[in-house]
Amino acid sequence: MRHNDLDKGTVVQPEKGAPTTIGELLEAGQSWEDIHSGLANGTLTIPSQEIKQLDTGLFVREGTDHELISKANLAMVSAIDIREGETFLDIGAHIGVVSALAKEFRGAGAVIAVEPMEDTGDVLAKNAEFFGFEAVQAAVVPGDEEEIDIYVAKNHFGSRSCVPSLLASDSRVKHTVPAVNFRELLGKVKPDVMKVDIEGAEATLDWSELPDNLRCLVIEFHTFRKAVKDSVGWIQQILVEQGFSEYHRSMTETTEGWTNQIFLRRTV
Repeated sequence: MRHNDLDKGTVVQPEKGAPTTIGELLEAGQSWEDIHSGLANGTLTIPSQEIKQLDTGLFVREGTDHELISKANLAMVSAIDIREGETFLDIGAHIGVVSALAKEFRGAGAVIAVEPMEDTGDVLAKNAEFFGFEAVQAAVVPGDEEEIDIYVAKNHFGSRSCVPSLLASDSRVKHTVPAVNFRELLGKVKPDVMKVDIEGAEATLDWSELPDNLRCLVIEFHTFRKAVKDSVGWIQQILVEQGFSEYHRSMTETTEGWTNQIFLRRTV
C-alpha cells in the first residue's frame, strides 16, 4: 500500500501572490498527482494559518479550500438519509463540516464527531461548540490499543484528514494520537446513522453484527489503494447479510486518486 510516487514531486513552492490553495493550483493547471507529490515530499506548502469563521458560522483554517470542502460535504449530507432527532456518528470528521450540516440542516439529534488529528481537532472543537455537537479526539481502531501512530505529510495542509500508519515513509511525520475501539464506540453511541471516512483504514474494521438500530450508513472507500479496493466487495457483502442495500453512490477525485462514497440503508 506504499505509494511509489511520493518522492517524485515536480511542484515548485509558489511565490508570493501565486496560488495558495489546492483549488487555485488546479485552476492554474497543476495536476492532482503533482500536487499530492509536492505536498508529500516538501516541494509544496499550503499554509495552515489562523482559524477564521465564515459567514455560514463554520470555522476553517486560512489557506484551505473551504468552499470546495463545503460543497462536497453538502452533497454528501443531502444524500445521507438522516431523520429528525436521530443520533449521527461521524467517524473521520475532519473539521466537522458534515456534522455541522447534519445538525443544522438535517435536524439530527445527538451528533458525535470523531477525529484523531490535534490540529484539525482544534477547528472541529470550535465548530462543535458553535453548532451544538460533541467532538472526540481519537482514531477509531479494530483493536484495544489506547494510542496509535498516524503518519501525515510534512506539509499537512489542513483540508483533509490523516493517513493510516500503513503509509509510513520518510516524507511523513509521525503523530501519536488517542485510539478508541470501533465496537466499543458503536456500543456507547448507538448511532442511527453513521459516516465513516478514515483514509483507507475502513478495511481494517469489523463490520459484522452492527447495532440493530443502525439504519443508514455511508462509507468512503479510498479505492486508489489496492488493499482497500479489494475490500469493497466483502465489506458490502457483510452489510447485505445484515439487511443493508446500496441506494446511492458518488465519486470524488482527490490529490491521491478517486474515492467512492457508498450509501446504504435498511429497515429497522
